[in-house]
Amino acid sequence: MIYYQPTQGSPELRSAMGNYLHDLLLLKSSSSSTSSSSSRTFHPENIILGAGCNAVLENLCMCLTEPGDAVMIPTPYYAAFEFDLVARAGCEIVSVNTLDFHNESPPSSSSSPVVVVVDTGDDGKRTTIPPSFYYPNKASLTHAYNLSIEQTSRPPRVLLLSHPNNPLGICYPPEVVAECIEWCRENEVHLISDEIYAGSVYRQKRDGGDEEDTFVSAMSLASSETETEEQDGG
Repeated sequence: MIYYQPTQGSPELRSAMGNYLHDLLLLKSSSSSTSSSSSRTFHPENIILGAGCNAVLENLCMCLTEPGDAVMIPTPYYAAFEFDLVARAGCEIVSVNTLDFHNESPPSSSSSPVVVVVDTGDDGKRTTIPPSFYYPNKASLTHAYNLSIEQTSRPPRVLLLSHPNNPLGICYPPEVVAECIEWCRENEVHLISDEIYAGSVYRQKRDGGDEEDTFVSAMSLASSETETEEQDGG
């Protein structure tokens, strides 16, 4: 006889993956440079494994959306999203343009350790844009939300974050991710945080010589907010 493994992955593999994800995504405290264990754990029964991030995102959108529903993605984003989430899942991609929703103007130079350099025209001139101009905020998300309704005649179902970001190679600060989580809860939009590159992030040196995290998982932040609500009786 032929025995097939469980579609979602064997219990042993899901348990091992849960331990790995806990160490990778939840072990570091988002409010301190020191390590602290999270009270949240990845239960094997809540883990589903798939072959390939693109296929997993496609399957996830098939579960969370109906054909024609909008998926909001901050720009710039991985170009293949436009195929992976559209071809079979039937989603509509709505860009979240963040550059128009920051009060300050991009400086000609930046002291940020990470900058984005873009061509501005055929004259060969370039401008330096600090990463903060690519951070989604409530204003940019609300604008994209309204645009989604105009294009699809229904509210968007998903906000997809690429964190760490592809193609920019930057991480969203904890306060930016927390603002996205809060906005999604307020507007009943599912948040998908694509953290496939989480294991490839280097820590940064502080002025005092200590190291600090450059990446904080959305799972860690969402867990912290849930714990606070439970403690407050929410």
